[in-house]
Amino acid sequence: MFDNFLTIQVNDKRIDIISYNEIGNKTKWNNNHVEHGHLTIDKSSSSTNISSSGALELLDRYSPLVHFTFEGVVPLEERQVLGMIHDDFDDKLVGTSITIRGATCTESMPNEGSFGRK
Repeated sequence: MFDNFLTIQVNDKRIDIISYNEIGNKTKWNNNHVEHGHLTIDKSSSSTNISSSGALELLDRYSPLVHFTFEGVVPLEERQVLGMIHDDFDDKLVGTSITIRGATCTESMPNEGSFGRK
């Protein structure tokens, strides 16, 4: 399934990488992508400048990387379980239920924490 991609622009002094993620109601072929992350390495001045955001944000190796909080229960369509194929996978991008070994779940307990900078 084609749902995200990177664009990379390189010249002698600069690298720009943009990550795009597909959004829409269908499982694929929505043809609607939004910027999901950005990384720029710029050597056009006397010092190297690095900026990043979103999915491409650089991590601080010297501070905690994972922060967990599980504070609420939400409908599954508000917070998908990554890696799981939901019951209506063929019909839409975001599922409303998932059945595992005969048990159907319609809710999710999202980690409202963060990965990387806090």
